[in-house]
Amino acid sequence: MLNQMRRHAKGWMTKGILGAMTVGLIFYFGYAGVRKVTRGMSGEGKKAVAAVVNGEEIPSGKFEQAYEGQIQFYKQLTKGQIPPALEEQVKEGVLQKLIETKLFAQQAKAIGLSVSDKELLQEITSNQAFLQNGVFNKKLYLERLPSYQEEMGIDYESALREELLADKFENLIRNSVALSDAELKQEFLLANTQLNLQKVTLDTSSFKEDRENKIKEAETEILAALAEKAPAKGPSPLEALKKKYTLKIEDTGLHSLRDKVAFIGDPQATDAYDCIFKLSPENPTCLRGIAVGNDLVFLKLLEKKEPDWAKFDEQKEETRKSLLARRQALTLKQIGDSLLKQASIRLPNPLSSPKSKS
Repeated sequence: MLNQMRRHAKGWMTKGILGAMTVGLIFYFGYAGVRKVTRGMSGEGKKAVAAVVNGEEIPSGKFEQAYEGQIQFYKQLTKGQIPPALEEQVKEGVLQKLIETKLFAQQAKAIGLSVSDKELLQEITSNQAFLQNGVFNKKLYLERLPSYQEEMGIDYESALREELLADKFENLIRNSVALSDAELKQEFLLANTQLNLQKVTLDTSSFKEDRENKIKEAETEILAALAEKAPAKGPSPLEALKKKYTLKIEDTGLHSLRDKVAFIGDPQATDAYDCIFKLSPENPTCLRGIAVGNDLVFLKLLEKKEPDWAKFDEQKEETRKSLLARRQALTLKQIGDSLLKQASIRLPNPLSSPKSKS
């Protein structure tokens, strides 16, 4: 599981996991009162460990609570039916998010960030779980401390501080992302330039003997047919090739350059997107087929709608927010991936899915 997480690390689990997980947190009214509650519980919580990240443990109780919250959420969406593959995906995603939180908190400490007692106090007194009639209830809070320790197997104050510290690191990264006017104009161009492409797909899996030469021959014929103008009457040159090579011919419909996956279907097909961005009425055809799996895909521009630059100032702020959110998410993912790859992470035991409550 760990290797798979390292390869596909991404923050698809939202902070909702943490919100659902932290039913009871620590309230700081001086160390005496808090320590009095937690000191007697030392060792009574769950000792099993879900992961060890750079020498710091993530208790299995914390994992189980987060996993249960996600499973209940999906049960509501699927009316109780959860495919085994989804359960495995949820399990890996929850563990990945907990590891990411641990790594972010560790990195925050390394660069000198901290969570003050005042920040801790403010966070807990605003927790809806401990409010009665809109006012924080200390008695209710203290009554819930033992159950949290028992369920999570972790010190309350430490758990909350760690999550707040991870949030600080994440916010620091988000606030460090800046955009220039040139980037905003480029984003406006991508979002408001629309293309309709003719997409011709050649399945090359049927070519067995002399494969390379046959593919080259088909590619040459298809590109030549795309370059010709359709006759006023009768089948086009491309239609004539359709039966010969069992081609799939379709129009993509109008899509913005930002919605590039709509044109080719593969977000990793960078060669295709390089070509698509350069298409124009003067040069309407990609000069070669683009390999996508067993297929060769050929593209020709049918229609292009240019952006209305008179609307740029009007949409500038909306464009900025949209691009900033994506850039922040990408930056966080890159940093998270880097920390994950460099970290020393140990999974003491294979994680089995906790039994969900019906």
